[in-house]
Amino acid sequence: MPPVIAEAALQNLVGPVLRKIEKQLKEKLPARVICGSPAREMMIGSGEPKGEIRLNCKALFKPGHYKVFAEAVFQGVAEGTGFSGFKVSGNVWLDGDAAIASDEYAYTIRYNVWHFTGYGSS
Repeated sequence: MPPVIAEAALQNLVGPVLRKIEKQLKEKLPARVICGSPAREMMIGSGEPKGEIRLNCKALFKPGHYKVFAEAVFQGVAEGTGFSGFKVSGNVWLDGDAAIASDEYAYTIRYNVWHFTGYGSS
């Protein structure tokens, strides 16, 4: 995954979903992010990670366009609610040296799913 695609996906797809959840939980959720293959590590948020986010993408038919998938698993957050993470997907494309993420994306909040299930599964 090109680094500029990963950064755009984190900032414009994963970030907004994470902020919505943080607002609802009234708790910050810093996470370790694993991007693509070969794996590259990043962080989102500051502080000790409370979870992990796996980020991957697939090239679309149009050059420079990608479908991005992210799956997050958090442990010990919002105890008693069953909250365990989320999935988000959206499109990111290259525009010169920059990447642009669509402001349309889909996400699912997950409960009692304490492991990674893979991209495209519920």
